[in-house]
Amino acid sequence: MKTAHFLFCFLCRALRSLIALCLPFALLMSSFNLAAQTDSYPRKPIRLVLPFPSGGGVDLVARPLAEKLSEALGQNVVVENMGGGSGIVAMQHVANSAPDGHTLILALSTQVAVNPALFSKVPYDSIKDFSPVTLIGFTPYLLVASPKFQVDSLKSVISLSREKPGSINYASSGNGSGAHLAMEMIKSDAQIDLVHVPYKATPSGVRDVMAGEVQLMFVTIGTVRNQVKAGLLKPLAVTSLKRSGVMPQVPTVAESGLPHYESVVWYSVLAPAGTPSAIVSKLNLEINKVLKSQDYQQRLAQEAVEVSGSSPEQLQTFMKSEMIKWAKVVKDSGAKVD
Repeated sequence: MKTAHFLFCFLCRALRSLIALCLPFALLMSSFNLAAQTDSYPRKPIRLVLPFPSGGGVDLVARPLAEKLSEALGQNVVVENMGGGSGIVAMQHVANSAPDGHTLILALSTQVAVNPALFSKVPYDSIKDFSPVTLIGFTPYLLVASPKFQVDSLKSVISLSREKPGSINYASSGNGSGAHLAMEMIKSDAQIDLVHVPYKATPSGVRDVMAGEVQLMFVTIGTVRNQVKAGLLKPLAVTSLKRSGVMPQVPTVAESGLPHYESVVWYSVLAPAGTPSAIVSKLNLEINKVLKSQDYQQRLAQEAVEVSGSSPEQLQTFMKSEMIKWAKVVKDSGAKVD
């Protein structure tokens, strides 16, 4: 028994010594493998997934970015539109993709910050399931009115609504959409009653506002810029803290009597959680170079998108703050989608 115990103790000590000797080597090989993986990145085309069907405003942000990023990385960056479920389909797909930097998503504030509060069950966690890469930029909503609606400012809308509560209706691209919640913030801040008329798509709502069937609507500037120029819609206010360079004559909501009001659409690039930090850093560096280029900024300025850029850490902090903000808006509005 003593001999067996001695042999057992000897083998344990030998095994511990072997592990102690091999562990640094294993860690070193792991570091070499990660370095080799990062140095060779990207090894194949990169998929930049968009959470909407093709032809929308997100394409105008994504496609020139993909074009310039392809040149910088020496690999094709392929834009892939994947609509469905307010962007949930695309977000879940990317969250479940290999964390190797070859699948990314251009996510909006709706997918990151609004959906988790709006839907009772969302199959992804905006913080845990993604590695933030960079913030791209912001675009405000524009409050437009029907030419048949006898108001010329947001102040007039607020005044009329207080005189006749429930007499003014507004369109949106759906219950819980960014445009819907932007108006709910107006209602809450101004303490007024407006009637929500949800549509399945933005163009249908815009058409009915132009026809006078609905009186108001929030839309992105690029969506209705031509209709505003043609006098088919009246611009009343923008939702950013400062006026838009595309329509500098239009006051902000804050200037119209609701100080500190801000509700903008923002764009970000995310990778699946677990993507090596060196790859995230490389993507952050190259994307921010694109964002700083004059021609890219000019292209987005035409669509009223203000380019930003950020570090991954700054984006994660911003995402968390936006989730808190929009959770309160959703709760106060009572909006739910199941």
